[in-house]
Amino acid sequence: MTATGRPLRADARRNREAILGAARELFAERGLDVPLDSIAEAAGVGAATQRRHFPTRASLIQAIFDENIGRMTLMVDRAEDPAHAFEAMLHGVFEAILEDRSLVEIANSRYVLRDVHRQIAAGVLERIEEPLRLAQEAGRVRADLRPDDFFLLIAMLGTVARIDAHDSAIDRIDRGIGLIMEAIAPNPLRPFGHAAAG
Repeated sequence: MTATGRPLRADARRNREAILGAARELFAERGLDVPLDSIAEAAGVGAATQRRHFPTRASLIQAIFDENIGRMTLMVDRAEDPAHAFEAMLHGVFEAILEDRSLVEIANSRYVLRDVHRQIAAGVLERIEEPLRLAQEAGRVRADLRPDDFFLLIAMLGTVARIDAHDSAIDRIDRGIGLIMEAIAPNPLRPFGHAAAG
């Protein structure tokens, strides 16, 4: 979409997608400080074309994050059983982290303004609340799990992805999600914050 809300022309849309793809790859390989000219070169576009789509590094980073939020929302919408939507969302985030190892770094980027961070967090929480409530009502998730705990789960998954940097097979995703789901399964005998008896 353009700034006026009109759809992009096909060539402009291809350029935008190429820039985002190149940025994802270079951010993952070289960090968020990679020169923007290098991203334009990898995308096969001129610097002026890149600036037209993304005037600043912050706008480019935010666009990548927004795409991942959209992907997360699709995971929820496509869940066959609403009570499984929370788990579907975790799957979507884990897959996104494995494919784009800069995702967690982008979420915490100093290039994203504090107000934008708040908007991103609010948007995630808004998408989390209903799937989490339905999962809790169905007995799939412990009742004391809060929507903002989702950020802790994302951080954990991000750590796993970094450790397992050379293995993104689907069984690793399933195992990681399985371990997370066990950790947040209902357990009335052990509320959060209580260590196991020694």
